[in-house]
Amino acid sequence: MRAKGVVETGFNWGFLTSGDSREAEQAGILGALVGSIFTMAVTLVICLPIGVGAAIYLEEFAPKNRWTDIIEININNLAAVPSIVYGLLGLAVFLNFFGMPRSSAVVGGFVLALLVLPTIIIASRAALKAVPPSIREAALGVGASHQQAVFHHTLPLAMPGIMTGTIIGMAHALGETAPLLLIGMVAFIVDVPTSFTSATTALPVQIYLWSDLPEVAFQAKTSAAILVLLFFLFVMNGLAIVLRKRFERRW
Repeated sequence: MRAKGVVETGFNWGFLTSGDSREAEQAGILGALVGSIFTMAVTLVICLPIGVGAAIYLEEFAPKNRWTDIIEININNLAAVPSIVYGLLGLAVFLNFFGMPRSSAVVGGFVLALLVLPTIIIASRAALKAVPPSIREAALGVGASHQQAVFHHTLPLAMPGIMTGTIIGMAHALGETAPLLLIGMVAFIVDVPTSFTSATTALPVQIYLWSDLPEVAFQAKTSAAILVLLFFLFVMNGLAIVLRKRFERRW
């Protein structure tokens, strides 16, 4: 049939430009892609300044005492907490207590920010610790204050490591499904979200929903969506490697 011109094969651009549908032939991932972008934007805006700020304080300004040790231990423990626990926390706090809109990108971003925050703090502290003490001592020796030495000398040199850790943390958040399922992102949503408070879904959740459908035609859609997600994950991890190789200094 292909030789006779009855059937043609080609890339289905509608898969990337249309929303979800009950019909496998019309189903696409545009809504899930936009929802993932909105969710990742909220996550980045929340966790990057808080994570880097916490790392700078703990590494450069916090006194070394018992309370600091407790905080450091808790941060390391939070990095190992299963992601579904953060979903339960988001369900209890953001939805039930604060009454935030269910299945929205803003709630998903808050939940994923809690998940990624310990990773960014740990990576940022490691990047700051990797800067030789001689850099700080040289800045202090020419009359710079402690704050100037940290923000004008140490932090710029640690920025490649901080950005690498941030990108890896965001890639981790992009592939998470369990926390988003618990905050209501399991609904069938056809429309593409237009704001951060609109009902939306995310790419890994869309993959989960399609994989659970009995129609055989959705198997191909599920596989294609997995390939798209893997593409974004490879790009983000590749970007992290490039940043580290190009800008990181060897001391």
